[in-house]
Amino acid sequence: MIHSESKPTEAAPGDRESTWRKTETNVAGNSYKSQTDQLLDALQEGRRITALIALRQFGCGRLAARIWDLRKAGHDVQTKTIRQRSRSHAVYWLPKEK
Repeated sequence: MIHSESKPTEAAPGDRESTWRKTETNVAGNSYKSQTDQLLDALQEGRRITALIALRQFGCGRLAARIWDLRKAGHDVQTKTIRQRSRSHAVYWLPKEK
């Protein structure tokens, strides 16, 4: 189970509204990495990720959205669509650095 806790951050002098940031914690009270960060770590380790792997290992039900986030952040995530019988799924990876 995940708990959210809001903590105020320092507001610049003259700001009318205070700024809040959200800190995610698990039941033990430890902060954890976002799905996007966990996904990036796995890709940087050289792993290939599918939607089923992302769901099982990271609890990520919208892998394509997280891949979009990574690409928007400048990561060169590669995709290959695998077709088997009447179904298809995408496999994502980061190219090896030379």
